[in-house]
Order: sequence, then C-alpha cells, then structure tokens
Amino acid sequence: MGGALAGERHARDLGFGALIGILAMAGALVLAVVAARALAPAAWKETASLVVTTVAACAAAGVWWLGIERNADVVEQNRERMIDVMSKSSDA
Repeated sequence: MGGALAGERHARDLGFGALIGILAMAGALVLAVVAARALAPAAWKETASLVVTTVAACAAAGVWWLGIERNADVVEQNRERMIDVMSKSSDA
C-alpha cells in the first residue's frame, strides 16, 4: 500500500515538474519575442516576432520528431508484454 502511494506521489511530482517546465518554456518564448521586438527597428518588429516564433515552432517540431523516432517501438514492446501477462494470468 505504501509503495502504491509513493508511486502516485512520484507521478504527481513528475506531472508538476512537466507543468513548470512548459510554463518556463512559454515564458522564455515570450521573453525572446519581446527582446526581438525591442531590438528590431519599427518597420521590422512584426517580422522579428514571426521569425522568433517560427524558429521556436521548428525547434519544437524537431524535438517532437526525435521523441517519436526514439520511442517508435515502445508501443509494440508493451503490447507484446501485455499479451504475455494476460495469457499467463488466464492459465492460473
């Protein structure tokens, strides 16, 4: 019972850490846009904002793609493990 509660607490802490990380990244993006607009001449402020957000979106897409590539076989591995566990439990 204590192990299950400790696992739930760990998952909650991990989720909270992910939320804080997302908020920090959003804050960094806003700060980057504000800095780009402050440094750009008046005629280029919108373009600077667009460039910063486009670079951030491309970086996010790259990180997402790496995550998909590295974890592509996880679903298949867990599916096979689940089938094995279910077949063993039905034999008992």
